Formats: sequence, C-alpha cells, structure tokens
Amino acid sequence: MKKVFKFLPYILSFLFLISEVTFAHAQNEPSTNSDNTIDNVLRSNGMIYVVVGVIVIILGGLILYLTSIDKKVSKLEKEMHENK
Repeated sequence: MKKVFKFLPYILSFLFLISEVTFAHAQNEPSTNSDNTIDNVLRSNGMIYVVVGVIVIILGGLILYLTSIDKKVSKLEKEMHENK
C-alpha cells in the first residue's frame, strides 16, 4: 500500500501534464485549409470536450483499477511472507 502512495504524486503530475497539453492544444484556432473534417465537426459542435472527458474517465478508471490490483497483490505478498 505504501508503494501506491509513493507513486501517486508522479501519476497525478503526469495526468496534470497531459491535461494541460490537451487543453492548450484545444485552444488553438483550427486552420482554414484543414483536411480533417472530423476534427472540424467536433470543434464546431463543442463535442471535443466530450471526447477529452471520456478519455480522462477511461484513464482514471485504469489508474483506479491498477491501484486496487496493487493493493491486492501487496496483501497477498504480505500473507505469503507471514506464512513462511
């Protein structure tokens, strides 16, 4: 469990960095000669924030899942060392 708290600041800072880069990139005006129509449609409808939100939710779920697995594995390791 201490391992999770040891890496938690690194995980949070990584997520903060990714979100800052994503939001900074989303602030740029789309170029007029862009061939990417999906990007233009998402920006014009305001759906780009939905896409970013879904990505953040998926990454958050993965992090929670990995931390819960780490807790379970560390608990099993502790039990194994106690039984020896």
